[in-house]
Amino acid sequence: MDTKSQDGRKRSPRRVPQRNPLSKKLSLKKLVNYIKPKFSPIKPELKNISQNTSIAKSSLRKPGFIEKPGFVKLKSSLGILKSSLKAFKSTPRLILQSRYACAAILLVLSTLFMAAGINPTTTVVFNGELMGVVESPEILKEAVKTAEAKASEILGYKYCISEGISYRQGVATKNLDTIELSNAILEHLDCIEQLYVLTVNGEYIGGTENRKDIEDLLASILEQNMSPTALSASFAESTAIKRVFVPKGSLPGLAEMRQMLTTRNEDGKYILNIKTVEQVEYTAPLAYSIQYVHDDTMYEGEYKVLSEGSNGQVKVVERLTLLSGNEIDSVVSETDVLEEPVNAVIAVGTLPRHASKGYYIWPVSGVLTSEFGYRDIGIGSSYHRGIDIGVSYKTPICAADGGIVICAGYYGEYGNLVEIQHDNGDVTAYAHCAELYVSYGDKVAQGDIIAAAGDTGLADGVHLHFEIRRWGAERVDPLDYLP
Repeated sequence: MDTKSQDGRKRSPRRVPQRNPLSKKLSLKKLVNYIKPKFSPIKPELKNISQNTSIAKSSLRKPGFIEKPGFVKLKSSLGILKSSLKAFKSTPRLILQSRYACAAILLVLSTLFMAAGINPTTTVVFNGELMGVVESPEILKEAVKTAEAKASEILGYKYCISEGISYRQGVATKNLDTIELSNAILEHLDCIEQLYVLTVNGEYIGGTENRKDIEDLLASILEQNMSPTALSASFAESTAIKRVFVPKGSLPGLAEMRQMLTTRNEDGKYILNIKTVEQVEYTAPLAYSIQYVHDDTMYEGEYKVLSEGSNGQVKVVERLTLLSGNEIDSVVSETDVLEEPVNAVIAVGTLPRHASKGYYIWPVSGVLTSEFGYRDIGIGSSYHRGIDIGVSYKTPICAADGGIVICAGYYGEYGNLVEIQHDNGDVTAYAHCAELYVSYGDKVAQGDIIAAAGDTGLADGVHLHFEIRRWGAERVDPLDYLP
């Protein structure tokens, strides 16, 4: 139906054009509400799987978790998208309806995802607990294989994870690698636990969930072995605390570890020996020295103390190294003389063993029964060429002076006889002996035992007949030469 305008002209009815849905102007708030759900693969019920469980590692991120910098990027990208949509509005409808428009929208969405740091991921759930996200199901498969291999090694038999693992596709800003995911799976196996384990020379001793418990245990053992004189204490063996996976309930706890480390085993030894260094002070005697002087009046091997010695005193500071209470080393670090020692003086003989001293000693100790010279024998008188000394049978007879034996044997009325030639030419004779202890040519010293007293030859009773012959011939009175 034609209508007339105010100027009287005829006008056709206004035709309202149909709007293309793509040309509809969206507000930024609506666009964000439209796109935001597509960035998170986690359903509300999946985000809170269980109130009694927690994520395996603190480093694990729930799918869809976006760090604060990502929000900044997202806001910036949404601004770009808003400007692009304004441009789309002014684009001819035919272009928007074409495939190029779709490609343009996909490009904008891809740019938005990349700007926000959001990547396609696989969300992994094990026995109802969220493990984290990985880039692809292939990484999940490799992680399961790795976890099964580690579990088999820990348990000592082949272990397979047959059920309990599920996954879904989504997007997130943080992805786990194969090792991280496998460790997260191991932490949630019922037959395996992760503990802080104490090792001694590489061998497992026990484990706890708290590292500090083991550190305090080791510190208390060292403290107990620190004596007041100890300078330091350390373990002789190599110790370490490691975070490892072990079969559940396979290792001793803290109390058992203390018992094992502080008592001896069946062999009487400690698993963990303690080496301590102690400093001790004490007073010790300071030994005196001996000063030797030569004396040519004594035979070689003879000596005489001229003055006695006395020890001094010294203060000693010593460092001792002990292993489980047993001393293994000591070092004197300091000495301080408190009292000086007094040295002894000893004279030692230099005279050869056979040399004569030039004077005579009594060959035996006894009673003088007959003197030198003429004597009454009952039927007249006779000349006695020596002296007789009464002694008991087999009394030892000594050499009156050093010299060389020139006679040793049985000679008529003398019986068993010993004669010694001295350096001055004199000869001493020892008669009526029961036994002879020297032979011809022997070298003897003054005082050496040469025979035993007897009554052989022409003798009335046991006695020693002793003579001194000047220059080997002239017999003289021995009493004139004996002390």
